[in-house]
Amino acid sequence: MSPDTNNNVGGTEEHDDEQEEDEDEPVFKFSTITIGPGVRKNNENSKNIPAEFSCIAVHEKFLVIGKPTGEIIITDHLGNIISQFQIKAHTYPVNAISIDDNGEFIGSCCQEGKVKISGLLNRTDDQLITFNRPIRAVCLDPNFAKTKMFVTGDTSLILNERGTLYGHKRTPLFEFNGGLIHTLRWKETLIAFANDKGVGIYDLRARRLIGFEETEGQKELPRGVYPSRISWNDPTTLAIACAKAIKIISITTEAGSEHQANAPRKHLNTTMSFKIEFYACGLTSVNRDLVVFGIEDFSIAVAILFLPRYLYLYLY
Repeated sequence: MSPDTNNNVGGTEEHDDEQEEDEDEPVFKFSTITIGPGVRKNNENSKNIPAEFSCIAVHEKFLVIGKPTGEIIITDHLGNIISQFQIKAHTYPVNAISIDDNGEFIGSCCQEGKVKISGLLNRTDDQLITFNRPIRAVCLDPNFAKTKMFVTGDTSLILNERGTLYGHKRTPLFEFNGGLIHTLRWKETLIAFANDKGVGIYDLRARRLIGFEETEGQKELPRGVYPSRISWNDPTTLAIACAKAIKIISITTEAGSEHQANAPRKHLNTTMSFKIEFYACGLTSVNRDLVVFGIEDFSIAVAILFLPRYLYLYLY
């Protein structure tokens, strides 16, 4: 009989067998969010019509929902609309939403080629920027309240910031040959982006591309059917999910360059990669565990991938 690691007294083999058969306690508790009527179409049967979202972003304080009509609605975590924070942002479907770390600013972009920066506490830093092409991705600097910087993506990665006399300054950081950027994630001085070909990481301090990892996807599916999903586990570890594959990328600093006056050169290393049994539709990290949201045979499923502890020690 194996040792009783729970420090129980008087355990028996029969009792241990019963314990082994018990299912693990669920890590998450799920409940349906009752979205307010403002998210649904306005008609007599609106209660029975599913809410239509084009995108959604989650903050520890609230939810931000983008609609196909271009509206942006803010609710609490129970789905109650916070009326004083509603945003009239776009007239075309909202493609992406970004929230700064403090939950004070929201960035959004749309198919019309407009990017809207909205302040929740005051409107002095609100911006509406027009591009000459659709914008599929936007990401605020996590410290946007201080820097007033954000990035947008199409075929280029573009840094946007305040110019002189309250003007707007755009700086192309990197141009891609093929593939529109559809996802952006910012962590400290590193910006991760994803397009239909793969995932790259840009070092904003050094103003250079650290590297680009092509994603395999599924051979039987056209590119873009299951786009790459990305999430920062910590400032030097990025998780990538594409179709039925997961990859963990670590960012390392070149040996001997830590004390250079200019920004030290960094490199990408694939720490781990493995297959999953469903198609990944999203991922994030919770207490250094990787949580993957997936779909299999057109039914929604949630899988929680707990990386073995010895790999955690190896990764972090």
